[in-house]
Amino acid sequence: MLDQDDTGHHDAVASRNPDERVHADIETEGGQLLVTDRRVAISRGVRIALDLRFDEIRRIQLDIERHHPATMVVVPDSARQEPQVLPIPTEALDTVTAALSFIARAIHRADLEDRQARADG
Repeated sequence: MLDQDDTGHHDAVASRNPDERVHADIETEGGQLLVTDRRVAISRGVRIALDLRFDEIRRIQLDIERHHPATMVVVPDSARQEPQVLPIPTEALDTVTAALSFIARAIHRADLEDRQARADG
């Protein structure tokens, strides 16, 4: 489990901007998944393994297979950053799928804003 700051938040949350809103803070079997209104972060122990704005995400995949725990894969757009694989406990699936829905809408919104900026500029 991640260390908590004096507000009760984990390390990945502690470094957020004061006006950044946390939508999900999920403990998985392989680390901690944080979703805010600006980014997705994955921590392993006290180390931030991945911290991406929505426009830096290439793909997120949730695999559900019989006889195995579900896994979530977060693939950065940049090849310099390593994709992260998190085993998802069954009891966290509802929270994870709600977070994925939020992320999908945020990625779509960021893509629309980027297209509009290119069309205007």
